[in-house]
Amino acid sequence: MKSNVKSLGMVDGLKISIVMPFYNTNPSLFTPLIESIANQSHQNFEVIIIDDGSTEAQSLEALDKALEDPRYRLIRQIHGGISKARTAGMRQASGDILWFVDSDDLVLPGAFSYMARFFSKHPDYDMLIFKAERQQADGHISFWQSGGHIPISYDMTGEEALHSIIYSTYRYDGFLWRKALNLRTLDKETLPDFPDDMMVFEDKYWLIKLTKQLRLCKVINKRLYRYNFNTASHTKQDPGTQTERMVEGARKLLSLVRQICDGGGTAHADFQAQNAFYLNWIYGNYKSLGLEAAKYPLIWDFIVESVRDIDHGTLNYRRRRTFKIEEDVKSKLGFR
Repeated sequence: MKSNVKSLGMVDGLKISIVMPFYNTNPSLFTPLIESIANQSHQNFEVIIIDDGSTEAQSLEALDKALEDPRYRLIRQIHGGISKARTAGMRQASGDILWFVDSDDLVLPGAFSYMARFFSKHPDYDMLIFKAERQQADGHISFWQSGGHIPISYDMTGEEALHSIIYSTYRYDGFLWRKALNLRTLDKETLPDFPDDMMVFEDKYWLIKLTKQLRLCKVINKRLYRYNFNTASHTKQDPGTQTERMVEGARKLLSLVRQICDGGGTAHADFQAQNAFYLNWIYGNYKSLGLEAAKYPLIWDFIVESVRDIDHGTLNYRRRRTFKIEEDVKSKLGFR
């Protein structure tokens, strides 16, 4: 394939732009992340931190300490959510490689040098997709489930990536931190904004819109990131409110997917898979948390609509569980 970008020569010439939203992040998580970045062998990078209106003194103190490094830049904004923060940071990126990193996770050793070497040797690829690991609150580390089934490294076209993320396969999922973008083939000014009105699933929504611009991706069997799963860093809301936000996000996401998949055939099957994915997830929350239809009509209405939209003939997976949900819902509605 003929490259449509000019060669940048040595690996050290590739600059990595890290976009990092920050909101009252616990210093016990933020400081190790900053140390993991400082310890990278590849030192040509910038970190753009977007402070989304933090108020906690300890968090702000840890942030000020990180900013002592001149490669760190700060954008302050009134609390407006992670989508606004990511869009603001993305527009300010000046590097050759763009990577979204959460402020309470870790960058694994050698991650920067691997990305820089890869995109130096393969300048035509738009995206590098890699594995991650997951650390529980008790310190146990394991493979992150998404991407856990990658046996080897391989290429994926933009069309294949779009099918993969809509069909919810583990090859190409909705997690931003498993993907690095080549800003020599992608113009940051034409990258889509993150959706301000989505509280959840905003990353997957953005990736679906972005994927329509991609030509070629590389999927690799290598861990470059550690996701820190800890309840302290998650928004503290009652389960009903959390599930309602999931419904709002799922509705917007499914609307986008329906537009893309309008046309039947394989595309119709992709939409059905995505519909079943969120139906299973949201109904699981609804049932396990003992939520009531009368108290949470937004959630119940979504479940009913999704059941009515299901076409079992196109589902290759989650079929048995989806049948069970359908039986439960129809029984509650008084028909079978």
